[in-house]
Amino acid sequence: MHLKVKQHRLLLEIRQQPEAIIETVKQRNAEFESVPKFVRNGTCFLGMGSSFYASLYAKYMLREVANIDVAVEPSSEFLHYPPKIRRGQVFVLISQSGESVETVKVAQFLKRQQATVIGITNQPESSLAKLSLRTLLTHAGEERASATKTFTSTLALLHRLAYFAGKREGHVSPSRLANSYDRLVSCANSMQTEIPHWERHIRRMVDHTKSHRSIVVVGRGYNLAPALQAALLLKEVVKIPAEGMTAGEFMHGPIEMASPELQAIILTGGPTSSLMTGLVKRLKKYHATVLTIGPEGAGTNNTIRFNEKEETLIPFPSIVALDLFVYFTALKCRLNPDKFSHISKVTLVE
Repeated sequence: MHLKVKQHRLLLEIRQQPEAIIETVKQRNAEFESVPKFVRNGTCFLGMGSSFYASLYAKYMLREVANIDVAVEPSSEFLHYPPKIRRGQVFVLISQSGESVETVKVAQFLKRQQATVIGITNQPESSLAKLSLRTLLTHAGEERASATKTFTSTLALLHRLAYFAGKREGHVSPSRLANSYDRLVSCANSMQTEIPHWERHIRRMVDHTKSHRSIVVVGRGYNLAPALQAALLLKEVVKIPAEGMTAGEFMHGPIEMASPELQAIILTGGPTSSLMTGLVKRLKKYHATVLTIGPEGAGTNNTIRFNEKEETLIPFPSIVALDLFVYFTALKCRLNPDKFSHISKVTLVE
């Protein structure tokens, strides 16, 4: 069977990700410099779904680049089980629409507690933007399908935020700050060139791979956010059980799922690549179908390779490749990837 590709909104928005990343990071330095002074040890990042996963990326970035440790929590848990709030305590709330019900309610609660709310959103007139002391905007443009370009744009914004925070803390020189911008833009431009090749490769791969009843997406460190996001998209778009997790967590029990019925997607790159290669070998021993995505092939023929090796940037090509895998898997299952059955684009009801 050869997959016929229609111009679905999801595919168009996947292809728009490099441009959205560049538009987001082109903001004036003054916009980024207005926020890092609020981000310090103990600052809490909150969000739901994709926005929560982006918070995990921020945690790794701020720890490595700025030597700042932040807390990360889903808005829904924080809303119903909040800690004691100190006046002036800083919270960074992420919502691509700016209207996610739990995140907006958290912003309203924090305002009543006289805490400092920083918003990150794609919508300048949203409820979150209006409730925030400072707002950083992604410039992804309108997104009508599942979250793709708003997610990568948020990661790009958090990448910049971490480097500006590092500059403020004295850990990042002006030249390193400028180089981090150049490297991110170069990564986006490279993705723009590679996307047509990835589409053809993934389309053939999905076409010749049997369907599986469950999929696990495994990453470490910076690649944890793409792993979780991909699992969410598989559930949302392909309507199958999928789970994203760290490789260490996978070894502590879930590896029992390994069988010919399981498809495992392994994200490689960074200092733990040897551990990921070892995991691939174990999964193949148990006859699971294994797909690797990253700068290393990890010993399997089913591989989506890219040249980016800087660990903080690897998540960008990883998630675009994963998005394409989700899209073509939906087509193979004869599903409309733009259609939701039980949800809407923005979750407005708890």
